[in-house]
Amino acid sequence: MTPRSTDSADDRPNRREPRAPRPVQRRDDTVGVTEFAALPDTDRAARDRAHALSALTRAAAEHAAREYRLLAPLHLDDTSTEANLLVAAQNELIASVGLHTTNDRATRRIQDAHRAVTALPTTLSRLERGEITADQFSLLLHRTRHRSPEILRRGDDLLAEWDFTADPADLDHGMRRLAVYLRELERAVDEAPPPMRDTRLLPPDPEHPGALSMIITGPAPTMIDMADRLDRTARAAQLQQKHALERGEDVPFDPDGIAALKQRPLSVSALRSILITSAEFTNDGLRIPEPRFQMFVQVPALTLLGKSDLPGTINGDHVIPADMARDLAGRSSTWLRILQDEATGAILPVPATRYRPTPQMLQHLRLRNRMCAAPGCTRRTNGARIEADHIVEFNHRDPHSGGRTEVENLHLLCTRHHQVKTAKAVDPVRIHGPKPGRSTGRTRWTIADRLVADRTDADDLIAASEYAFVRSAWAHHARRHGLDGSGGEDPTPTSGADPGPPPF
Repeated sequence: MTPRSTDSADDRPNRREPRAPRPVQRRDDTVGVTEFAALPDTDRAARDRAHALSALTRAAAEHAAREYRLLAPLHLDDTSTEANLLVAAQNELIASVGLHTTNDRATRRIQDAHRAVTALPTTLSRLERGEITADQFSLLLHRTRHRSPEILRRGDDLLAEWDFTADPADLDHGMRRLAVYLRELERAVDEAPPPMRDTRLLPPDPEHPGALSMIITGPAPTMIDMADRLDRTARAAQLQQKHALERGEDVPFDPDGIAALKQRPLSVSALRSILITSAEFTNDGLRIPEPRFQMFVQVPALTLLGKSDLPGTINGDHVIPADMARDLAGRSSTWLRILQDEATGAILPVPATRYRPTPQMLQHLRLRNRMCAAPGCTRRTNGARIEADHIVEFNHRDPHSGGRTEVENLHLLCTRHHQVKTAKAVDPVRIHGPKPGRSTGRTRWTIADRLVADRTDADDLIAASEYAFVRSAWAHHARRHGLDGSGGEDPTPTSGADPGPPPF
């Protein structure tokens, strides 16, 4: 294959520019969002509700346009220098606090706002006038998120002719066609980008407790080949399970014992999951660092004793059912006692003093904040690019003058936000540690000397609420049987004196 020359535009092969999609026109039989004359007079309440919804839709469009214009100046085109990277991180924190969202979502909204203001000015003006709904504009930005500003401006010219009160199904179809047209238009100008490669863990699904999903993205031929090899291996494993069951032998590839229990092979889909999660990776001489943190399985004491079915967690983040938590805890040979305040669910501090945090302190900090301690940041604290930071700087010349190495003066930050703090673009102050029975710990962040946001330590309020229920039940039992000195005369639960902890 001969590589294509990039010396001049004339060397490129002639590619026909794709045909632009026709503007979406309003059909005569379509009822617009503000046209309710056809509704019968007897349905006045429905008509009033429709008018109210239409007014809210226009107000939401105006609000969205204002948000885009406020966020757009926070975008930086050039982040190649360290100074600009720090400004971008600071702007990200400002947006995160103002929008009350995570840093990642704030960054996406800043990028969307920049594209809206610079590449879709005509369509943004229509949004401000209520001619386009906020949802329609958001969908447009999503469908065209990979297009360059130059190509997106071509789309802005086309959208000026569209009637956004047309049938929603027609609009959705038109959006898809516009996205394809702009993509093909960009391909006619530039080289196609390399195939995307990505792997990411999805958030837990409450409908499937104890399970997590991972998405692997790669070049189409590679992914098709991998899926084919995995499928053929899974079918071979299924056949092997069938033969083992027929001969009464131990069933292979059956870690949970389900095939042996049900006396039938597992599905090919289940076997694919078992095979890919049990595969070993070859490193070809690549040095793989040891994990910085152990994997923690947190089990509430009442769950461990079988007195409760409160779920446990893996690494304080991934919720698992009580039975799975008890099973994992039963197989463990190492136990670490973590004290939590029963009323607030806060992880209580442990004492330690020295410059470098001890491994126990790092584990404690990781449980106290499962994410980077900066407001809105979602980088997990069990990753490699996480660093312990003194909230009040450690004084190397006079360690006793302040900035002690203790859990109340430490937090875990991702590398990026650690650099932002070192550059003094943000200033965290520990307001207070956990107050038993009253509140969890809290850190106050001042961003760019003008914006203040509080970050609360992680807690387990579900466990706290269950503890309150158990405590109330024990108080009722103690009063009923005279264990609190009342003689057992008042069987009605009240909020009287504390009879002490339950006997388990």
